[in-house]
Amino acid sequence: MGTEKISTTVNLDEVSSYLRQGNDDDWESYDPHYYIQQEKYKWLSGTYRNFADGARQEIAETEKSINAAKKIFQHTNIAEGEIQMYQAQNELKTLLAYELARQNALDSNLAQIQAVYQTSEYDENVASAYIDSITKFDVPDPYDEVTFQMLKEEYSYDKPKLSGMPDFK
Repeated sequence: MGTEKISTTVNLDEVSSYLRQGNDDDWESYDPHYYIQQEKYKWLSGTYRNFADGARQEIAETEKSINAAKKIFQHTNIAEGEIQMYQAQNELKTLLAYELARQNALDSNLAQIQAVYQTSEYDENVASAYIDSITKFDVPDPYDEVTFQMLKEEYSYDKPKLSGMPDFK
């Protein structure tokens, strides 16, 4: 304990090759063939697996820290004199500093996994919006007066008479 490097699990600069593939305000910049979808999901799977492995390691590290704290408190209980008390106090301060560094690394990992998730979600939304934009079409209602006027002016459209229905005008 204490000499291990606290690791972050993902470099967000690497994310851009699989995510953020377009701009939902400018469809000309959007390329639906920018990458293979399976590659993105493999990358996301590996990223989440790295976070899970890191979490498992941190749980094991927490158990080591708890055991170290117990030993320090035992030393405090049997300390004879001020020097041994100062030694125990310094060990406790060192453990506290180590735990604060671990907490900061865990907070960083949490922020990174949230950023990966949100970026992935944004990417999915952009892809969905793009598909909607190229497949969407509007069918105007010729019996709506505003639409009918627009159709009549632009296309010289005349609405058909409904068979079997009286004209209520």
